[in-house]
Amino acid sequence: MVVDPPTSPDNQFLAPVQAAAEELASTSAAFLVSSTPIQSTSCLLKLIPTPISPFKPCNTHLTNAIPITLLEMEMQLALQEANN
Repeated sequence: MVVDPPTSPDNQFLAPVQAAAEELASTSAAFLVSSTPIQSTSCLLKLIPTPISPFKPCNTHLTNAIPITLLEMEMQLALQEANN
């Protein structure tokens, strides 16, 4: 894949994309950027699922504290909303 150097605003993103595509072409996932279609006889990559860790509560010492002023209460509510 040959791409013009990024000289105009429209193709400034192409250099990093081109570099990523070239790196990808040298991996086992090269079929993603290949110019030839995948054959039905091709061996597929083994799918290894990656578990996603559950949400970890943060700033609980701030959200569990009893607010003293109206400002503290409003800030605590805003923090609780941001964490949800």
